[in-house]
Amino acid sequence: MRMLGFLGLVFAFSAQLHAEPEPEKKPAPEAALKEEDQAALEIGRAVMAVDRALEYKLPESPTPEQKAEAERHTEAMVGAGQLTRLYPWVRSRIDLEIKVTESLLRDTNPDAARTRELKARIEYLGRVRLRIDAPR
Repeated sequence: MRMLGFLGLVFAFSAQLHAEPEPEKKPAPEAALKEEDQAALEIGRAVMAVDRALEYKLPESPTPEQKAEAERHTEAMVGAGQLTRLYPWVRSRIDLEIKVTESLLRDTNPDAARTRELKARIEYLGRVRLRIDAPR
């Protein structure tokens, strides 16, 4: 009896292996896929722009080129923040950066130069937040 049960399982499993495969799901229409890809590309570029802007460290005495680069980063971050679908993410990201910087200022007892740097970052991020919410 056990042998028949085992053989039955083997035959059932074998039948499943040799069965016709399920038809493949058809991909989304090309136009919809292009729109989705375009949206993903737009979002990805905006996220990367915000990351680059937040990583950029403007020196204490910047050159005109460094100021121009900082302004390009700022504009990209403001532009990303003004996209309806990214506004909550960008604002949250800026708010998080402000909180982290305030925490560093409060909890690490930085020297005078680092204190100026941290305060300048908080002010800068506050201005960016205002530019996102109240465009020129």
